[in-house]
Amino acid sequence: MYEEVIKRFGAIYEDPIVEIKNLKQESYVQQYQEAFESLLNRVELNEAYAVSLFIGGLKKEVSMPIRMFKLTTLSDVYAMAKMQEATNVVLKPRYNSPLLTTLKFTPNSVNKPVIAPIKPNTMNGNNQVMARNGGNRPFKLTQKELEEKRAKNQCFCCDQRFFPGYKCSGQLHSLEVVSESYDELGMEGDNETFEDCFEEVITADSDPQISLNALSGLNSFQTMRVKGMFGRHTLHILVDCGSTYNFLDLKTTKSLDCKFESTTPLQVFVANGKNMMSCYQCKNF
Repeated sequence: MYEEVIKRFGAIYEDPIVEIKNLKQESYVQQYQEAFESLLNRVELNEAYAVSLFIGGLKKEVSMPIRMFKLTTLSDVYAMAKMQEATNVVLKPRYNSPLLTTLKFTPNSVNKPVIAPIKPNTMNGNNQVMARNGGNRPFKLTQKELEEKRAKNQCFCCDQRFFPGYKCSGQLHSLEVVSESYDELGMEGDNETFEDCFEEVITADSDPQISLNALSGLNSFQTMRVKGMFGRHTLHILVDCGSTYNFLDLKTTKSLDCKFESTTPLQVFVANGKNMMSCYQCKNF
């Protein structure tokens, strides 16, 4: 009867050597250490071999750093493994997040910098200005009428004097400049729409351009990020050779308590095909 009980509940079918060799860390080092010591007490191994078995069963992120120390005692290996595990917990958020936000690389992007496309001046002698008011039918101005209104500083859609921030009585919210060359080809030109900003578009002699890198704050091989001082404030300045004008964020201007004034709205072309409006200027900055 005694022999039958031993056969039924004994450990004659277990091989602790095989178990300790196949033992792997699945959770924390402390739990792995307890399971390893439980099997180690049932076998006779020299300490050097036991150290190798313990390190071999650790997770790769724990075992690889401590191998370089060439530890010879189990107590040192236990302590070093727990320290490495704690270090990995602290550094894990850094490994999971990118260090720098960069543009997605494509093979053809090396020789193609992101620069604003150069568009022709929309106020030349062969252009017409067309205004739309909701669902009303568009009306057109001849070049002569356009020049007369510009000389008198009048709104293109009425006879009132134009000034920055002026609201047309017809509640106009957009102006579109269409080239005659597009009409001859039966094509629509690029329509530039600016809502709740101004009704008359005044273009400069050369259309201002701003690089998409400068707008988004990303670095490229044509940009250089430097630090500057304005009084006691530190500013991050992005020098971009793809931009033709200098631009300052309006929120930054207010936080620095800079003096800025309203000016003739300036249309700025951005490299992504869109455009922005600059309605203020900051002198002597």
